[in-house]
This record gives sequence, structure tokens and C-alpha cells, in this order.
Amino acid sequence: MSDSQNPSSVVEGWLGRFATALAHPADQAVSGLFLPIGWWRDLAGVTWDLRSSHGSDAIDESAQRLGGVALSNLRVDDSAPMGTADFAGSPLVSAFFTGETPDRVIRGHVRLVRSGDGWRAWTLVTQIHGLPGVTESAGRDRPMGIEHGEVPQRVPWTRRSAESSFDDADPEVVIIGAGQAGLSLAARFKAFGVTALVVERHDRIGDNWRKRYPSLTLHDPVWVNRLPYLDYPATWPVFMPKEKFGDWLEMYARALDLNVWTGVTDTTVTRRATGRWEVRLTRPGAEVRTLRPRHVVLAVGLNGKPRLPAFPGRDAYSGVLVHSDAFTGGREWAGRNAVVVGAGTSAHDIAHDLCEHGATVTLVQRSSTVVVTSDTFMTGMAGLYDESGPAVDDADLLTAFPWNLLLELQEQNMKTWQERDAPIIDALAATAYRSDYGPSGRGPMEKYLAGTNGYYIDVGALRLIADGKIAVRQGVGIARLGERSVIFDDGTELPADVVVAATGYEELLEASRSIIGDLADEVTAVHRLDADGELAAVWRPSGVDGLWFMVGNIQMARFYSRVLALQIAARSLGIADRS
Repeated sequence: MSDSQNPSSVVEGWLGRFATALAHPADQAVSGLFLPIGWWRDLAGVTWDLRSSHGSDAIDESAQRLGGVALSNLRVDDSAPMGTADFAGSPLVSAFFTGETPDRVIRGHVRLVRSGDGWRAWTLVTQIHGLPGVTESAGRDRPMGIEHGEVPQRVPWTRRSAESSFDDADPEVVIIGAGQAGLSLAARFKAFGVTALVVERHDRIGDNWRKRYPSLTLHDPVWVNRLPYLDYPATWPVFMPKEKFGDWLEMYARALDLNVWTGVTDTTVTRRATGRWEVRLTRPGAEVRTLRPRHVVLAVGLNGKPRLPAFPGRDAYSGVLVHSDAFTGGREWAGRNAVVVGAGTSAHDIAHDLCEHGATVTLVQRSSTVVVTSDTFMTGMAGLYDESGPAVDDADLLTAFPWNLLLELQEQNMKTWQERDAPIIDALAATAYRSDYGPSGRGPMEKYLAGTNGYYIDVGALRLIADGKIAVRQGVGIARLGERSVIFDDGTELPADVVVAATGYEELLEASRSIIGDLADEVTAVHRLDADGELAAVWRPSGVDGLWFMVGNIQMARFYSRVLALQIAARSLGIADRS
């Protein structure tokens, strides 16, 4: 890079050429601005959808389909640092930027590589960040809290319960589910001035975490697990116990004044000819309510009802057969025989817990598992999600790679991971346990995106397996249950006072059927990669107007809640319809 071309001028020059080409795609090929292997991911920044394009020709086709987009005021975002690096022997410059279209405010990130006598993009992300004339009530624009001076018939803050009752008006949005996804979305709506009500089947916010198996602790570190607008105290532990996170969710809803009804049952959603929805539900005390919002968001989590296999002989089995969802802990099984069925995180956590409490434990690993130690997994977050990392919103945008590119990058990382984890992997090889690196060698994310749970970020169970403290039966199925045993399909038998089935859950769409009925048939798929490499129906239009799905871990809930909230707000204001 010459002295006359500082990184900022390089990026702003490229942004100007991109804006010109996008405004007149028939006259100027956008493809010339990208590497042949380039990527463009749009998160409702210019398309009102989530789209990924790979390769300069495909990117040009995407631009042509848009038919011309007026991008203005594109400039480097000085609030976030720029970066320089090497890309296959060529200089790379990366920068955040801001800009506008006639109907939205965008923020993005671009990585430019010197190619020949110019600069071309390797990755570009354009994300919806706001709406013209709509203030995000946060930071410098936070609410005042009180209007000073004389205000006749002033309503005190303590009367906020009247706002949450929705006796006199319907909310614009009803969110079903008060986990991290539902509450993150509600927080965004609150900030953007959209009335939203969250309804939750549990009696308390956070019970969806509190009521899971006792040893559960979040495997991701605290820096990646922040919710929108509110960080954890500096004394918060790196890895949160489930009860602590459940309590945080409850406090979060109160601190942000979110409208949440708990203990709600019998929730059903039907479509009305008026263009609104009818949401019928029962509140505690048998109070039946009917709400008519314009939008309904299902934030019930990726896990539907627990799948408990119908093992032959279960009626005659005198021990305890329980799904991992209802497992109450290993303490009561000291000195007794336990069999855990499964190959994912819950199976390993529960086997670990039982072993530590003195049970004789066998893990039935029917398939192989993608494993990575927690220390190795944390190296992938170093400099992004740690005490020295950038602002969390910047880290989220930096890592908002198209999913298929993320898989490619994870595949490249797997060699390093394998080298770091070689001691424990080699020790496991001497046991019956089997590990893998994903169907195509692309790590745990490959299994997550495929909707399977055969991965484990190791927090101790692998060493117990390697040391023989947790036995493993690999590649066998359970033929039937004996009176107090498990009989496998190879004819062998194990004593079993308790059998824990960590066998997963029904798919989200099927779990949603009890709420939305046959409307589920109009949603072709949920949380599966589509032809563009985006997750179908998640954080984006579902195919059913006004029906949305909000899912994901805590980081995804934080990042995509803005993207989804602004899509819905734009439709409520008529902005997206005009576009």
C-alpha cells in the first residue's frame, strides 16, 4: 500500500465505487469489485431478507436482481478500529462502515484485498442497523425517565403494570417464549418503540434454564454471552451455572421494563382475514385472553418436546428411565449403575456428573462425536470475545461470515485444533470412544447447521473416559430393557439402576404445530441452510406473512435480534411494504 493510499481512503474509495455499481447494475458490473472467491452477505441491509452470494459472478447476479439500490453517505465508521493483514501474500484492509438507503440505516464490514492495480472485496456484510426517523432509545438517546416540571395527571413509573396488561390495546407483536431469544428481541422492540408482549409457559422467567439438569453450565465464556444493552458485572464468572443465567434473564426483563406474562398455557395462534393474528391463551387463574397483534414471533427454542425412545421392555423395567431434560442430578445415584444414551453435550455432561457423584457410568455412544477441548475452543475467540476484545457489537459483525464461509474457515482451523487436542484424542483412541471432525471435516458448526447434536466442547468428561472412569459402549443400540438392565442388540447386557436418554428433541417446526396448527405446513423448513446458504425461516420472512422465528444461542440472539426487530418494525411502519 503506497503512502498516498491510507486504509481509510482505500475503503471509502471502494465503497463509493460499490454504491455507484449497485445503483446502476445494468451499466456497471458489481463483480469487478469482488475477488472471484468473494462473498457478500446481506442481513436485510438492502434486500429485506437474509441473503448470501459467493463468487463474483453470483454477486453480480444478486445485484442485477435488485434492479438498482441507492446507497448514500457510505463512510468508514471511525468508532471502530480498522485492520490490516496478509491474505495469501497480498495486503488486506478491513473496516466497519455506515451508510443509508432511502428506507433504512445500515452498518457493515468489508475486507479488501489488493488485486492487480486495485482493491477487491473478499467479504462484505451489509446489515440493517436502524430506520430513518426512528430513534433507538439507548446510549445518548436513552429515555429521560421523568419529565421535569408540572405534568397534570402524571402517571408514576409504578403504574407500569397497566402498560403490561394490554387491557385497552393490543401489542403490535406477541413473542412466544421468554428465553434469551425472546427477551433479546423484546429488548430491541422496546428500544425502537414497538409495543411487544412476551408470553412464557413457565412460572418464572429463566425456568427454561433453571429446570435443566443440575450440572449444566454454559460452555461459552461470559464475553460472548451478553444480552442487548446490558453487560454483566465485572465480577461475573467466565462460565455461568444455569441457575445464575436463569436469574439473570429474570432480572434482565425487569431492568429493561419488558412486558412479560408468565405461567401462560394453551397458547394458540390463528390467522384472521383482517391481516392481524388471533392469539388465544390462558393466564394464571384461568383467565382466558385474546390478543390481536400484527406479528407473532415463535421464540420457543430449537428444542421441541423431548424424544424418549420407546425401548421394548420399558414397562417391566424396575429402574428409572428418564430423558436428559428431566434428569435431576447424579447425587442420588452414588454407588449404583447408570447408563447414559447419547453422543452430544447433554450426554457427556450428565455422564460427568454421575461419575463425580460415585456412580458406575457407561456412555452409550451410538455414533461418533465432534469434540474440542474448552481451552482450544477459547483460542478461536481470543482477541474477539475476551477482556481485550472490541466492543461486542463490533465482534458480532466481524464474525458474521456467511455460514458456508464459516464452515470453510472452521475446516482450516481443524488442523490446529487437532494438534492442540492431540493428547486427549490419542488417549481416547485407546478406548471404545469414537470422535470425528464433522461429516466433511468442518467441526462442530457443521453438525449444528445440519440440525444434529453430535458435538461436545469438553469440560472434563473426555479425561474421565480416557482414564476408564466412564465406560463406553460404541456403535450399539439398545434392543430392550431388562428387569434392571440394558440389553444391547449384540446380545450383551449391562446392569442399570438408571437409564438417562440424552436422545434429543423433536424439530422446531413440529414443536410449533401445537401453537400454529396447520400453518406449520406453509413453512417449508426452519433452521436448515437454503440454496443461498442462509438458515431458512430464521430471523427473516418465514413464508407466512407476519409469522417469524427467533432462535439461537445467546450470541445469535443478541446479534440477530436487531436484524429481526428492524424488519418487523419496518413492516409495522409501512416502510418495507413501500419498498
